[in-house]
Amino acid sequence: TDIEEDRYDIYVIVKSMTGSYWEELLEGTKQAGIDNKCNIYAAGSTLETEWELQEAYIELAVEKGADAIILSPDNSEMLVSAVEKVHNLGIPIIMIDTMINCDCYDICYMTDNLFAGENAAREMLHMLKKQGHSENDEVNVAIELGGKSSQSINERLAGFYKYWTNYAPDTWHIIDEIKLNNGDEALAVELSEEILEQYSYVDGVFGVDNASTMGLASAILKHNKHDVVMVGFDYSPEVLKIIDDDNYNASVILQRQYEMGYKGVESACLLLRGENVD
Repeated sequence: TDIEEDRYDIYVIVKSMTGSYWEELLEGTKQAGIDNKCNIYAAGSTLETEWELQEAYIELAVEKGADAIILSPDNSEMLVSAVEKVHNLGIPIIMIDTMINCDCYDICYMTDNLFAGENAAREMLHMLKKQGHSENDEVNVAIELGGKSSQSINERLAGFYKYWTNYAPDTWHIIDEIKLNNGDEALAVELSEEILEQYSYVDGVFGVDNASTMGLASAILKHNKHDVVMVGFDYSPEVLKIIDDDNYNASVILQRQYEMGYKGVESACLLLRGENVD
């Protein structure tokens, strides 16, 4: 936002400054800054493994006199100490998109990721059956994810496995190897093509996050894999294209990331004014 004196200074630290998901989330923080007449400063890591960089941003925000900090942590465990320091200073700290593994924050706005993971598995089973696979067929599903240290991703994965274990036929399998792209969109595309080549027998793919889903959609479109079912998260031009084409079978779970960003800033302002936020 434009920076003006005598306003609250709110620092937003996210996992990435690029990509359709994070750009929309940041638009939410910006609009909330305008509507609530506060200054918004934003920074982000490049890959979702760079928690040390986020830690440095948190320290810098405190040094610069942040009135509140909004954080989407790259690592829910390693950043606990930095978040605790902020909380102990009495600076409101709000989580968006991903939880921190402590109770040292004020508010969190995120998807119920365990439930979302279960929904993803339910949708995968439904679409595979719709594709014509019977319960006696040999079916294989591959998974790609953006990070091992994100609580959000781990909960989605846990929800997916839980539902799959309970309801998938015995002859339907999840391939043991899980591809990891660390939130790097170029690598996500490369690994997605690797999945289609390495596991030519694959029947379904699950993208646990935005980068992974974008990569899988790109690879499926490039190689015209009409017989591969895709379930993923979030929205991108590639996802729009694959869903819009009746030759493909794809479904995604949308998150309300704009609202996460907007409500994060709005709540920070309310807390700074001494108001209660549910």
